[in-house]
Amino acid sequence: MGIKDLLRFMKPYILPIHIQKYAGKRVGIDAYSWLHKGAYSCSMELCLDTDGKKKLRYIDYFMHRINLLQHYEIIPIVVLDGGHMPCKAATGDERQRKRKANFDAAMAKLKEGNVGAATELFQRAVSVTSSM
Repeated sequence: MGIKDLLRFMKPYILPIHIQKYAGKRVGIDAYSWLHKGAYSCSMELCLDTDGKKKLRYIDYFMHRINLLQHYEIIPIVVLDGGHMPCKAATGDERQRKRKANFDAAMAKLKEGNVGAATELFQRAVSVTSSM
């Protein structure tokens, strides 16, 4: 679930560099972050659980980044979220409630024929699961 405002706090200490500088090193990858970003490209298909290759584009996104790291001789260490943590239950429940509300709104927009608005709402509704 991340650390609230971590990037904002770290911004003064972050220097932009080319990833090639990490050649020969191991880097930790937040797998759920990359899967979530990849899911934006096929959020409607994931939310509606449709069949087809388009539904799996999140894998292409993820693997493209893994391949990019490997191209620069960087060893990716893929980190997945651990088990259920009771102390995060309230946050998880709230996120699930918001995803459900966005899904319902997306379905309404889809029925109206407003695919653009529906797609945006599906992007907010999509959930990265352990089966992904």
